[in-house]
Amino acid sequence: MWRAKAMKRPTAKAKPAAGARPAPAKSQSTSAKKPNPLKTKAQPSAAASKPATASPKSAQAKPAALSKSALIIKAAETLAPGAMKVSARVRLAVENPTGYVTRHRPELAKRGVTTPTPRLPFFALLDGLDADGRVALVEGNASAKEVLLRVRKLKAPNKLDFRWADSLDFTSLENVTAERFLQAIAARAEPAGVVFLSLDTGTDQHAVVMVDRSRVNITLAAMKAAGYPARIVAVKALVERAKPAAKRTRGGAPLEEWPECDADPSNTWRYFIDKDGTRSLCLRKWPQAFDLMHESLKSPAPSRSEKKSFATVQQCREAYVAFYAELAKDGWLQFAAPEHAKELKARASSRK
Repeated sequence: MWRAKAMKRPTAKAKPAAGARPAPAKSQSTSAKKPNPLKTKAQPSAAASKPATASPKSAQAKPAALSKSALIIKAAETLAPGAMKVSARVRLAVENPTGYVTRHRPELAKRGVTTPTPRLPFFALLDGLDADGRVALVEGNASAKEVLLRVRKLKAPNKLDFRWADSLDFTSLENVTAERFLQAIAARAEPAGVVFLSLDTGTDQHAVVMVDRSRVNITLAAMKAAGYPARIVAVKALVERAKPAAKRTRGGAPLEEWPECDADPSNTWRYFIDKDGTRSLCLRKWPQAFDLMHESLKSPAPSRSEKKSFATVQQCREAYVAFYAELAKDGWLQFAAPEHAKELKARASSRK
């Protein structure tokens, strides 16, 4: 027969003591059994299994910035491409300043430099360009003739024609500054694709170099990066205005030889001006007298007349001839009537 089995009483679980917190359950990671390193092979980690890839930032890393010494050497190579002596000078001033001062002492003495200075590489650049005929060192108060002489000696990137300067009147350019005349030369060089650059020397001295138009921007950038900025010389043609001719009436021509006056008829006029050009005189013969009419050329005062009379015609003739010979002896100039009037007008106009 089927018998019901006696049911077991459930045993009560022990409750924690009052106030005591139950112990936290162990995490799955701690409860899990640790693998035996002797029995299991080490699996590569996920990070190690993937090949390392370069980050975008590291791929676009900027190159290391050049030092100021390297920049001035680069500027020299840009400013004077192919001029190895120029860049060699600058490199020596950068790498061995004391050696450069020793080797180029005479040139540096003109600049008042006897020991290495921070601007020594720039001085080396200027002196190197000057020795190679690539820079015109022009003082601020130089004349136009001196500026032209220095610029014509420069090595130009393109052929320049200076025949336009052969007809210049440098006397009329005495008031033109060196800067202004450099602008005029730059205007003449522009059609040939040559640009004038002025290096900043820190003084009133202009250091002018010629650069091909295609290399202007790169040259300016190189000089600016080196700490010695340059600027483009403005192009401004020189306006040559012809001076207006002085309004002056052409003077009269004196007689080369004085004609004899013994046989002069009555009422004969003769016209004279003294050798100093300060007095004029008109002489008129009468039957028994002659008149003297004096006029000063310096102060236009009314003429002063004087009449000399004689008892006989013979006495008048002899006095007239003697006075005529005395004027010739004293160096007076004799003119014909119209020529005398021209000469008086010309001299009066020249005084104004």
